[in-house]
Amino acid sequence: MSKKQVDLTGQIILGAIPSFITQLIAFYRIGKIKDGGLIILGVFGGAIGLQLLLPFPYGIISAIIISVAIPINYIIKWTRLYNNDTKQTQLRDSKEKTDKKQNEKSLKILKERLAKGEITKEEYDELKKEFEQ
Repeated sequence: MSKKQVDLTGQIILGAIPSFITQLIAFYRIGKIKDGGLIILGVFGGAIGLQLLLPFPYGIISAIIISVAIPINYIIKWTRLYNNDTKQTQLRDSKEKTDKKQNEKSLKILKERLAKGEITKEEYDELKKEFEQ
């Protein structure tokens, strides 16, 4: 089963909701749930520290901003890497399919040339080895 690219806008929306569950879903979709979970725990600890250090309205506002900004940063970065890897894999798979089809077509032409007597059996075997590699 091939991987599909993940929509970056959807990922940002999931990360922008200040909820650990939606942020974990965003990390899960790109295969980074362990790393994302550690980031969320670190942000959670930092948010609690900010709320304890700063007076009431400033601590909670800072905590909300940090609990959204840091995960979004990693979500964007890792989603782009994930999509790039997925794109490279899809291109490689497509090239392999194209090469296989081309080799099959070439072997078919070789068989026709052998049947018509345009090439000898030895030439056919030699050329066939090149296409099968």
